[in-house]
Amino acid sequence: GRLSAAVAGLGLAYAGLKAKQILDTPSRTYIPGENTVGAEYDAWTEEEILEYYWGEHIHLGYYSDADLAKGAGTLLGHKVKDFIEAKEDFVDEMYKWSGVEANNGGGKPMT
Repeated sequence: GRLSAAVAGLGLAYAGLKAKQILDTPSRTYIPGENTVGAEYDAWTEEEILEYYWGEHIHLGYYSDADLAKGAGTLLGHKVKDFIEAKEDFVDEMYKWSGVEANNGGGKPMT
């Protein structure tokens, strides 16, 4: 009765502590100054592919030269091209740039 309940309680407490220890252990070592969002972003953008297509305003989507000439990418740019359309255009431009279609016999991936 009481002994088995005590053993079960101790086992549950041990399992809880062990789970906490596992969840509190980082998956990688944190190195101050190195494991930062900025450092990861810099590593991710070394090839400059994204800057080529996105420019300085990386989160705005893709705008053609004609779009930019009309004011896209500015505060009033939504009148030139919808934000969602700009993001979709970015995906299309990256797809074209990748050469996947040419290397896939002209076939497009399923969407």
